[in-house]
Amino acid sequence: MDSSQNPNSVDQLHETGPLETLITQTQIISEQVSSQISTGEFLITQLVIIASVLLGAKYAHQVVKRQKSFETIMSSKTDQKLRDSWHLVRKIHDDPNPSIDIKMYAFNDHVNTDDAAQIRYILNYYEYMFVGVDQNILDENILFESQHSTVGTLYKQTKPFIYELRERVPQPTAYIVFEKYAIKWRNKVDNMPKPPNKT
Repeated sequence: MDSSQNPNSVDQLHETGPLETLITQTQIISEQVSSQISTGEFLITQLVIIASVLLGAKYAHQVVKRQKSFETIMSSKTDQKLRDSWHLVRKIHDDPNPSIDIKMYAFNDHVNTDDAAQIRYILNYYEYMFVGVDQNILDENILFESQHSTVGTLYKQTKPFIYELRERVPQPTAYIVFEKYAIKWRNKVDNMPKPPNKT
């Protein structure tokens, strides 16, 4: 029988999903060895085959996670709107005028301004990024190495806005995933070994 007639043909694996592919791959390899070994050996061989395929799938997933994480880092460096939003947050934070407070952009006349939209934009960006980490789509370690300083500063400077938004709207879960990882990363940095003093 040629491959076009065989439902287990390797050529047709691309037409199935990951689970079906795993099952089909196992069936194909098992059929090739089943006639040559005993039942006990066959069961052991099947377990080895399944483990090998699963390890291959796990490795492929790790590669995709790393690739998406690097893409996220690069997009943060080229997104002009994100850079403008970050500049605004710093500007508001550093403003010596006591009447300028970032939390005022969470309510009343300021909530629909362009500045408020920019603050939400940068917070949404990092919220979505950390949702990707939470869902095992992005690699946390790679993002930590590149973004932990930015995330820590951003959380510190936007925390009044976030808490005001949660209380006034109310949106009790606003930017909750961003906050979770910002605190986690801050604690990780605090617990990192300090470099030795130069003498």
